[in-house]
Amino acid sequence: MAQQLRKQGHKINLLALIDSYVPTASNFPKEIDETQLMTLFTRDISGIFGNPLTLEERQQRESDSYQQLNFTLEQAKKLQDLPAHLKQQHHLWQVFKANRLAMTRYQPQCYPSQIIWFGTSDSRITASKAVSEWKELATGGIETYTFSGDHYNLLQEATVKRLAEKLGTYLN
Repeated sequence: MAQQLRKQGHKINLLALIDSYVPTASNFPKEIDETQLMTLFTRDISGIFGNPLTLEERQQRESDSYQQLNFTLEQAKKLQDLPAHLKQQHHLWQVFKANRLAMTRYQPQCYPSQIIWFGTSDSRITASKAVSEWKELATGGIETYTFSGDHYNLLQEATVKRLAEKLGTYLN
């Protein structure tokens, strides 16, 4: 997004990445089927609510993707509130799929200014690997802050407050 805005003539005062890694072929496969996507979606829903969902990959392979989606979201609703209407639940799934597709199409480019990277110590891609990848693209350097826990810990109130405070120092 920052690259697109720059090309349109906008000045970017801050590029902050939150637990982000460079989506490369080594980090994210180009080809992924619906079952794999559903497994990733299930993992995200599970991580967001801090509880494992009881969804077996075998069960996923036996049903179509919308049955998988319904089962996944029904399990998630037992943990926390999700949008009540099926249309909204399918919207979550469509957004997830669109984001994953965008990641496979992303072509990393050098960024001419500093990047501020906020990450976690227990992410799928290690903090040092993510920072190393971004460092190669950030010609203005990179400043990093690492929070304990995994990607989903960033959604917990205490971590959100710490992240907001640190981010606020760059916005003021």
